[in-house]
Amino acid sequence: MNSQLYILDTNFILRYLLADHPEQYEITYEFFAKVQNGTAKAIIRETVLTEVVFVLSSYYKVPKQKIATTLHNFLRYKGIMMNDKPVIFSALEIYAEHTSLHIVDAIISAYASLHNAQIMSFDADLIKKHNS
Repeated sequence: MNSQLYILDTNFILRYLLADHPEQYEITYEFFAKVQNGTAKAIIRETVLTEVVFVLSSYYKVPKQKIATTLHNFLRYKGIMMNDKPVIFSALEIYAEHTSLHIVDAIISAYASLHNAQIMSFDADLIKKHNS
């Protein structure tokens, strides 16, 4: 059985995670029930995920640990398709553990660690985290 393929935008994911607009949440809830069981396939681009994290942390003031846990569970839905999920899961852990790192820095650090690569940056916090 082939399932329909969708690509997701930041605001669609946010309406689901925040449940802050009842009509939109109902639509996203029904959609993500299908994604959760794998009858729908949803592509999430890394840029969209970073924007989700940015909006949750800056605009909604959600704590980093809650963001990381919520997204880690969300990205485990059967129908979620994303490049390099192991890197993203590692990045979410790094993001939650290091208060000074933004999600993009956490992704860079995770890529570098998992691929045994050197980071080229002038960001002292990123270099310090990576070398620790």
